[in-house]
Amino acid sequence: MVKAVQFMKNVVVFYFEWRDLPLTSQSRLFLQIISANFSTSLRKLALRARIGNFAEFLAISDFPNVDEVDFHFDYEPLGSTVDQEGKTLLDVVAPFVNRHARQLRTIVISSSSHADLSRFFQQLDPLPKLNRLGLRISFNIAHLSDPSILPSLLGGWRASLRHVEIVPNHLDVEGEQRRANQHHTDWANASTLLIARTDCLHNLVSGELPYTTPEHTFPILARSVPTLQRLKLTGHFLDRSAVEALLHLFAEHPFQLQSLWIGVKILDLYLLALLARRLPALLSLVLIYQQALPLPSYSPDVATERIPCPYKGYDHFTLKDRGYSFADWPLEELSFYCNRYSPPLPISGPYRKVHHFGIASDVRTTFDLQFGLAFFDEIPTLSVVGGYPVHTLLNPPTCFCIRKRGRKIRELPYPIASP
Repeated sequence: MVKAVQFMKNVVVFYFEWRDLPLTSQSRLFLQIISANFSTSLRKLALRARIGNFAEFLAISDFPNVDEVDFHFDYEPLGSTVDQEGKTLLDVVAPFVNRHARQLRTIVISSSSHADLSRFFQQLDPLPKLNRLGLRISFNIAHLSDPSILPSLLGGWRASLRHVEIVPNHLDVEGEQRRANQHHTDWANASTLLIARTDCLHNLVSGELPYTTPEHTFPILARSVPTLQRLKLTGHFLDRSAVEALLHLFAEHPFQLQSLWIGVKILDLYLLALLARRLPALLSLVLIYQQALPLPSYSPDVATERIPCPYKGYDHFTLKDRGYSFADWPLEELSFYCNRYSPPLPISGPYRKVHHFGIASDVRTTFDLQFGLAFFDEIPTLSVVGGYPVHTLLNPPTCFCIRKRGRKIRELPYPIASP
């Protein structure tokens, strides 16, 4: 690796993950070469490490032209004290950020450590050019002892900040229901402070925010409705009244929002028709649902062929059977996921067309894809379903080959049978 980086020039993005390995003479030489070779060209630095290793890395490396930083403070399995981690944040990490304060356009801070980040955030200088902020941290009192620092930071960066991603981290909490309760409590407290600070989170172009209740969420969103193009609400399933209240926020700017990602308690045709009517310029829609009521379920290849609906007791029908029309909706991407998001399998190499229902991770995912494809004939612009290009789902190969050293050793029929 040391020999390889010696010949690397004009590198603009550097991702480095440093886990448990100690700093040796060889690894020190590696970092010194990186610092020398990447010094003037590097624009983005992404570092994932225990906080103690940040001290080693940043003491050796300095990149004067960096304008994007993505730092993840990793969990310390050996029991480094919170005081030690806090001292490193104040003495090493914050000064590094401050040296680049006048040019930073993006800063992402995530943490699975035990450190209290309040004093670290308090130590940061003004960032006059900051355009994008990402926070993936815990908002409980142990990890953010002074929650008022959040509205203070966002208020200070309001002139330039246009993209915000806030994702609460609850790694210390075991159990899905307990994490949900902790999410509600921690973020409700933080959002109350944000609502009181009326000069922050205006004019956002994109926002990913935790959702708890309409009262703790919509007053914040309302500040950016005239400019907001992409919205993602996480951590909660919205009921029908909450969805309608969300859409009401955009009543005076119906053509503004282009991308929406939300969780819903009930997924049905009425909801989709409501979204199509109230957000007529939407290009991308992701719905995480708890329960699905009857959805269109017909074969995309033969529109008249009905396929069984997977949910017990549901009938079989097409969109046109129920009088719904989505022809004027310019939607390009549509995805349904039951209970939680499942990233699509990677598409690469000679088998980029082998993705089909048969290789979905479970039966539910298979039918989520089929439901999405039910809209293919109804929405002329639809090109991506469930994260997959539509053509890879509609035109799978009849078989594919397993090769070893370029020689075919086995041929398998396609599609693979559903589990």
